[in-house]
Amino acid sequence: MPSGILFGARDRVLGIDVHGRPVADRIRGLDFERVEGLGHMPQFIEPERVTAFIKRIGERAFAVSSLSVPA
Repeated sequence: MPSGILFGARDRVLGIDVHGRPVADRIRGLDFERVEGLGHMPQFIEPERVTAFIKRIGERAFAVSSLSVPA
């Protein structure tokens, strides 16, 4: 199942080196996007970017599922 993490590089609650990058290294195919200049709640600062990220992951999920469903 396609998955992703959109991580604000300036997050002061969750450290990218502790909570972001290690997760990306453990999940094969994870879409990890580091967002410079954003903190812990990027959905409030750049909602369009967050929405686009979610749509990209969703499109990958539906593309994968449509390939595995017999016609």
